[in-house]
Formats: sequence, C-alpha cells, structure tokens
Amino acid sequence: GTDASMATHITNIVERGYVVLVDEAGIPLRPFRPPRPGQPRPPRQVGRYLVPTSLGMNVIELFENHTIQPSTTEVMAGDSSSLDLLARPAIRAQMEAEVKQIASGEMSKEECLAKNLAWFEQRYHELSTSLSKQRVYEFGRSLRPTKDSLKHWKSLRAFASTSASRSQSPGQGQGRRKSTQKKRPTSTPKQKSKRNQRPRVRT
Repeated sequence: GTDASMATHITNIVERGYVVLVDEAGIPLRPFRPPRPGQPRPPRQVGRYLVPTSLGMNVIELFENHTIQPSTTEVMAGDSSSLDLLARPAIRAQMEAEVKQIASGEMSKEECLAKNLAWFEQRYHELSTSLSKQRVYEFGRSLRPTKDSLKHWKSLRAFASTSASRSQSPGQGQGRRKSTQKKRPTSTPKQKSKRNQRPRVRT
C-alpha cells in the first residue's frame, strides 16, 4: 500500500489478531499508563515489531493450499486469477494503482469499485467452495494462544535476549531506599563556644 493507507492496514491486522505488536525481546507492547504513586516504573520496551500469530499464518496457508482451481481467466496484478492471490501484496499495489488512475481521469470510481468487488467476490466463493469439514476442523486445531506462538518464535531465537533488552537507565525502575539512620543535630557556634569554656570554680 501507500503511506496513506499503511497505518490503517497495520491497525486492522493487529486488531483482527493476524499479527501481534512486540518489542525486540518478543514481549507484547504495553499500553502507556502512568505509574501509580509509590510503584516502580516498568522496564522500558525497545523496538516495535509485527509478529504473525497462528491465526494469521493459518489464514495465509488456507489461501495458498486451496484445492479448487480458478474458474475465470481474469488477470490481476500481472498474474492469473487464483485464490492464493489474496495473500500477495500485489493485490493492494494493483488497487492503489487503480486509485491513481481515478485521480488522473483514466478510470471512473464506479468502474474501479465494480471490478474489485467482483474479483474479491469470486475469490471468496472459491474459498467457501474448497472448504470441507475436515479442513475447517484442521484449521481450528492449528490455532493456539498468542503467548504460545511467541514461545515458538523465541525457541527459534527470533528475538533478542530478555536481559539485554531490559537494560534500564540508572535509577529507572528502582525504588530509592530511605535511610533509617537519624541525622545528628549540628552544633551552632554558640553551643561550640559554651562547650569549650571551662567551668568556673568558686573560691
């Protein structure tokens, strides 16, 4: 996509659970919350990375491993019609190119919208036709919690070590120890002079 649509696209795939946003140690990013009084600050998270979840990876695999051959000869993004095109970035690039054609007057908005809706409707029809109970069952069994997916990536050493990524700045996240020793009162000049005077002896 373009810079204008990139942020919205990333937000959509994160909210739908296809990817998870983590730091360089593979820990999901925490939403910003000011610390409560008396509580230490949590370790600062470094980096922002998109990691595919089991849902996202299995949806892509579902597109690529379909068993129904395309029923049309429509060409899009320089390739023949196929269900696995749903998992390719070329589709979004093609749509962005058609939007530029609308801006330059080479294509009408209605023509572009009708063309893309018909193409996607045909692809999803192919997907629903190719799905069997066995494939749906296997798809459901392949799903796992996000934390388990992150453990899998960590086992492959895809992230930095936790100790290196959680290095804190001096004093960050550490409570200051209060001294339990009482300070001795300092003597004033008058008190010091009185201490130095010898007591007078009456005769």
